[in-house]
Amino acid sequence: MRVAQTNLLLPSMLFCNGVVPTLVTPGNGEPYWNVGNGAYWEFVGGARRVDLDVYVTGYPQAICVRSFINGIVVIPDRWFMIPPVTNAPYTTNRLLLPAGPSNTVRQIIVPAQAAFSAGAAPQGTYPIRARWDAPMRQNSPTTPANRLLVVGDSIDSGGVGVSPATFGWAGLLARGSANGGYNGSVTLWSWGTRRLNDVASTLPLATAFVTAVLALNPTKVAMDLQSNDQAVLPNIPVATHQTQCGWVMDQFNAQAPTLPVRWRGMILRQNPEVANSLGAFPADFRTAMSAALAARPTYTTQTYTDGSTFCPMPSGYGPDLVHPSTFGNAPPYMETNMLALANS
Repeated sequence: MRVAQTNLLLPSMLFCNGVVPTLVTPGNGEPYWNVGNGAYWEFVGGARRVDLDVYVTGYPQAICVRSFINGIVVIPDRWFMIPPVTNAPYTTNRLLLPAGPSNTVRQIIVPAQAAFSAGAAPQGTYPIRARWDAPMRQNSPTTPANRLLVVGDSIDSGGVGVSPATFGWAGLLARGSANGGYNGSVTLWSWGTRRLNDVASTLPLATAFVTAVLALNPTKVAMDLQSNDQAVLPNIPVATHQTQCGWVMDQFNAQAPTLPVRWRGMILRQNPEVANSLGAFPADFRTAMSAALAARPTYTTQTYTDGSTFCPMPSGYGPDLVHPSTFGNAPPYMETNMLALANS
């Protein structure tokens, strides 16, 4: 059958926490579109096939197409591995979809863009247009009731897993509650080697960081920045880390005092865990984050959780014993524990 319709997939058409995605620059200069694993385009119609033009930089990633019939998710989601583009502006990928009537809703979910180290260009999957085999109309954007924003590093991005932005714990969480994920949208703001120090080395920077977080319109925030402050050179002193945690906590309380913020102390790092160049162990950093919040007992919408039990060592980790593997990100490990934290 001849493809019947072309839909350009512009960032302004994405459903993403009820805000229009824009090109933004976080504290130390990494530009990216502020879309995460929870961002998607939504169409309605009876199409059974879509030819999706996609530009890919870096590693192969998977596109998810989710289908709803009369408001019920058709299980399972369809996952399609998109290969990197070679010597071409984009690649065309034919995706076959579950059958459904003319009111079937199709969501094309975009994997998060990721920068593997500070200053690196973002990599990821950039859909360009969808060509359907039957007429499809695009729904107007709506704001989901639950909007989780994950602020993290390479562990949250998926690290050493297969198709990290899709099969890291944040990508798994974005599957939707009907498929075992989160009941709402999940936006991931992360990159490799990222530290809390990158966004809170001074009080003005911490203030600007929290302002940027709130501009993404979350109803809940998962703060997962700690591991690289302990491990990545130059190491951050424990006392400095505790101060920076306090600054960010203060700013959340000042700018959004009713917003739930879930602080997570770092997961296990190596086996056994080792001290950094300043003699500080991961446990010292977990204690520092916990102590910063304990010193602010009136901040009742902010909580601390020790992440050292979230993934078993070494079975859930990749060979570096730092990043959970694809297996370690999946239930019953990182995704399960982070889902419980998101729902708390």
